[in-house]
Amino acid sequence: MKRWSLFLVTALLLGVPAPVSADKKSVPDPDDVNGALDIKAASHRHGSKGKLVHIIVTHEDWEPSILAAEESWFAMLFDVDRDREDEFGENRYLKIDYSEEEGLHAGMYSQGFGGPGEFIANVPVTKPNAASVRVVFPKKLLARRIKEYRWRAIASYEDEAECASDEDSAEQGGCLDYVPPPMKAGIRHDLR
Repeated sequence: MKRWSLFLVTALLLGVPAPVSADKKSVPDPDDVNGALDIKAASHRHGSKGKLVHIIVTHEDWEPSILAAEESWFAMLFDVDRDREDEFGENRYLKIDYSEEEGLHAGMYSQGFGGPGEFIANVPVTKPNAASVRVVFPKKLLARRIKEYRWRAIASYEDEAECASDEDSAEQGGCLDYVPPPMKAGIRHDLR
């Protein structure tokens, strides 16, 4: 007991920050959707300098150019304004896409009707391996003084062979995958 007290006093005197429990979580998803963008897992963790890291991993490998099709993309919906525990109300929409001019790119938006609303900021995006995509951004893009939020990942994929759209799919591809599914609460990220 005396050693722990001595360590704590020494750490406080030297200005060493106390250990903080970082919320790190990965939510698996079954191989349940046709197409190359079927999500295997969605995860979050804390990055350096207080930034948030979100990763989507797919069951299959894919090239960034697969997102060049208008109906093929990844998105993350963020609920930062929770009034009720059982509801999911999106406030932010992060879309990951690809174009010849920009390559792989991501942007944070306010939530619009069924998709992105007003543009907020570009978000750095990388492809750490053949089956994943990662975004890193400051938490202030979600809200000021945020203590927690819920989020979900979406993959939309379109191709003529196995994931063709119909009239009802609008700007969403023929194969959609949600993690967690729409009827379940989003993934909780505690920032305290």
